[in-house]
Amino acid sequence: MLLPSSGKHLIATVMAALLAVAAFVFRHVAAPDSSRPQSAATAPVARAAPAPSSPTTPSFATAPEDAGPRPDATARLEPPDEEARAAARRTLIETADLREAQQAAWEMANRLSLDNEDARTILRRLEATGLAPEEADLARTLIWALSLRPDQAPVERIASFALHHPDARVRRTALRTLGALDDPWAQATLERMALGDREPSVRREAVLFLSLRLPPGAFAALARKALATEPEPSLQAAWNRALVFHRTSAETAAPPPPPGSAEKGSSL
Repeated sequence: MLLPSSGKHLIATVMAALLAVAAFVFRHVAAPDSSRPQSAATAPVARAAPAPSSPTTPSFATAPEDAGPRPDATARLEPPDEEARAAARRTLIETADLREAQQAAWEMANRLSLDNEDARTILRRLEATGLAPEEADLARTLIWALSLRPDQAPVERIASFALHHPDARVRRTALRTLGALDDPWAQATLERMALGDREPSVRREAVLFLSLRLPPGAFAALARKALATEPEPSLQAAWNRALVFHRTSAETAAPPPPPGSAEKGSSL
């Protein structure tokens, strides 16, 4: 069934809210990821600072760690005019320098808003970006940028990065973007990652997203399958915590029994 555009925006808003909840839960119940490289050249960006009070003065601090290392840690972007935006698009498509391409993507997405032409340009560059380790930071930035336009996100392409990229940071960024999409392919990819990603922290985050997406019965069935083979104690605990969350949510949402039902049952 086709949804009107207002319905699509409502779904995107709801999924973005669920994404924020998952990030909060991950920060407070999941073990920290100690596998991230911390060298000066490759250290990920610190957790996102609160968005600036004025939407017209965004900075690199507004983007989450998903976006990859900052191309220019001292840069502060002014709202670009059409000429600057067109220049960034040309650079993103034409340059062979990965750092310049990442800088251009930053300049387009750091405003936390992408128009249709921006989204199409980022899609073109993502299609040309492979799984090579040297392209990991660019891939992270492009995938994060597309999370700002879930209606334009290429689910199958992002799923390919989520399942096959050798860098766990890229897979995690792809997972978070997929987690905000109301799409069966995205959900199936999250399930595959929860069951089989080689990095425990990635599997753990996939569990959290699935606990927010799946109905209780479907999640319980997936949890039983996972717990039968999951060797990592922290992941076993994550599945069990999510099961408790589902049971508690179901009990809270259950309507109270009608008045007098207890008396009727006791009289039988």
